Amino acid sequence: MWPVSILQYTLSQIPDEGLDIDETVTGEDVRPEGAKDIGLQSVRVEGRLLGVGDAWQFRGSVSGSLQGISDWTGETVTVLYQLRVEWYFVQGDAGDEDGIEGGDAERDDGTITSTHVFVGETIDLAPAAWEEVVLSQPMTMPWQQSTASGLGMDLTKEPYVSGSLRAEDTPPRETAFGKLAELFPDTKPKQE
Repeated sequence: MWPVSILQYTLSQIPDEGLDIDETVTGEDVRPEGAKDIGLQSVRVEGRLLGVGDAWQFRGSVSGSLQGISDWTGETVTVLYQLRVEWYFVQGDAGDEDGIEGGDAERDDGTITSTHVFVGETIDLAPAAWEEVVLSQPMTMPWQQSTASGLGMDLTKEPYVSGSLRAEDTPPRETAFGKLAELFPDTKPKQE
């Protein structure tokens, strides 16, 4: 279940020449109910939503910031992201995503393209934005260069023996694919 979002647009709001969109929301505005918090601070969706044949195209960018714990220093860091996107929205029934031809892809210019199904008369950009951010987030959080010169630590002293932190000094790590279902709760297998 997705929260009600200012990133929802009815088909009647989209003029023939397209609708310019420039909205900034919090991470909570795009995170689906039951999904794990990934430290998403802000999401800016900027571009144009336009009718193209039997579909609607959004071409633009998704940018903002993620906050997490640096895998290197253990400090809280903020990571900025910016993604070029091209989303296609087709009207259909819930569950029709499996039958979409073309799927997701990345073009040579780095633009991420994907197709989404919407039900009714409202296109919601929030699920597409969440998907792009989750699948593009860094596997590990970098250190923040602005906190000190270089790495800001002496690797010859404890706990930085041989260039890596001792296990007891680091937060538990999770594998990316092992926790993917927590980020997309609608994809979890149904319990009978």
